[in-house]
Amino acid sequence: MEHEQAITRYRRWYGRLLHLYPTPYRERFAESMTQTFNDLCRERAAAGQRLLPFVIWMFLETSAGIIRDNVRFHIMRSKNLFRIAIGTGLILLIPLIAMQVSDNWNWGFFDFVFAFALIFGTGVTFDLVARKGGTLAYSAAVGITCLAAFLLLWINAAVGIIGDEEVANVMYLAVLAVGLAGAFMARFEARGMSRTLALMAIVQAVIPLIAMTWVPEERFKPGYLPVMGLNAVWVAAWLVAALLFRFAAKPQSKIGKDIGHGASQAGSAA
Repeated sequence: MEHEQAITRYRRWYGRLLHLYPTPYRERFAESMTQTFNDLCRERAAAGQRLLPFVIWMFLETSAGIIRDNVRFHIMRSKNLFRIAIGTGLILLIPLIAMQVSDNWNWGFFDFVFAFALIFGTGVTFDLVARKGGTLAYSAAVGITCLAAFLLLWINAAVGIIGDEEVANVMYLAVLAVGLAGAFMARFEARGMSRTLALMAIVQAVIPLIAMTWVPEERFKPGYLPVMGLNAVWVAAWLVAALLFRFAAKPQSKIGKDIGHGASQAGSAA
């Protein structure tokens, strides 16, 4: 009984220590490491060996691993941020060079600042969120979502989706607000993200319908049908991302069964 209480206490302390790991490492390994620690403690107790020296050694070894993995994680993150910043700078060379050879391209300082912030922010968002899923479908869904959000902000800031109607165009921020709120509420889990993207598609589709109630067609540039068609592109993008998140949410075993079942049906048909 005494050993059981000590093992329970040591395991609780060890679990708290593991919280110092970087989040991706902790989510992937903490549960198995805690279980291994618990099993080793029980084996030593059953063999009549002292627990405290072993526990101290495990805590020291794990602490060294935490320091090492935190350093490695932050170095890798810094490298990624540096690469994204360099890539953003290279993209912005395009308008900078265009300004030297054409009078039609006239960007000011704040245009470049806005473009850098938007491109860099999109890249960082993809880098941070895509790694949470661990599957190609999840990463593809994040990529489509980030690209669609980037274009929504860019086009709205540049020319406006509904012509020069500033109030109507501001409503599109509701699409991104729904996405941010839904992502944090779902903790970026694939199933919750799928629902969030489906809701974003609905909001995207409803906005021009609402705008039609007070904006006359002559000011609804370039017209009702073109605007609806342009909105349909984003609606399709959000829905494709929702389907990819939905696929990413399927357990691997279920996916394997589906593939195996499809293969067996194909073999039977042959």
